[in-house]
Amino acid sequence: MLIFNRSRIAVLMYHALIDKPDKNIHFVHVLKREFAEQMKWLFENGYRTLRMAELYDVLLNKKKIKDKAVVLTFDDGYRSLYDYATPILQQYGFSAVLFLTTATVGKESYNDLRHCDGYPADDRPLTWSELLEMKGLCWEIEAHGHRHYNHAALDAKALLDEVGRCRRAIKANLNHEPTFYCYPYGAYDASTLDMIDKLGFKASFSVEPGFATSSADLRRVYRVTISVFDDIRTFSNKLRYAFASRKESLPSVIRDLIRRHDSLQMAITSVKSVLANIKIGIRRCLQKASWE
Repeated sequence: MLIFNRSRIAVLMYHALIDKPDKNIHFVHVLKREFAEQMKWLFENGYRTLRMAELYDVLLNKKKIKDKAVVLTFDDGYRSLYDYATPILQQYGFSAVLFLTTATVGKESYNDLRHCDGYPADDRPLTWSELLEMKGLCWEIEAHGHRHYNHAALDAKALLDEVGRCRRAIKANLNHEPTFYCYPYGAYDASTLDMIDKLGFKASFSVEPGFATSSADLRRVYRVTISVFDDIRTFSNKLRYAFASRKESLPSVIRDLIRRHDSLQMAITSVKSVLANIKIGIRRCLQKASWE
């Protein structure tokens, strides 16, 4: 039996939906029938989907949600989301988030922007009119870079251009400014985190496996990858462990301990800085008193 932990939320990561298995298609693209079975499983097991604002409220304010919840996210912007995913989502009253790469919108194919191998041959990028229609149904459209460049490899000027062009394109064509971000390839460095924060994004998402929790760094929220290899048993395990099995989740425990240590060190450094400033202030007050 799956025991739901209300202090953590699985943010599921999808890409395109495909009709049939194909060894030439990247493993991140999921079979349409498997996706339909997964959504049915969520519905029958009492899950509801959270919108971005709800997830942000839970993470920022360290809340525990009262019922079973999951967040459905999709990267890039494939036409199959319009054709296949939308009707399935609507069937169960679910919502989803599309992290959109904007340079390919309206193109006939991904040939001029191949950021990975194995695109579904019969798929194509969405158009702005399709995206606007999806937004009016069950989708939120957020930012995923303009040309899907590796953000850790960009200098400050190029990074600002990549993020800014994506944000402006969404605002101009869909009439809203995205406030959540997803790193292409899940790639980022310290400069990326700082810039995304300075640009006012409420939260940003990686591809590192794990749950979104109230202790999460909102600049790099974990997600749970769903792939073509996941049957319904594996899918349910990922709702429990964020991985295909408990054993596979063990390295993430070490990763999180290291990150907590980093946060602790930063907190200690901040406290030391505050105490040093107080000490300087007291010394100045004493000096001023002695002068008087």
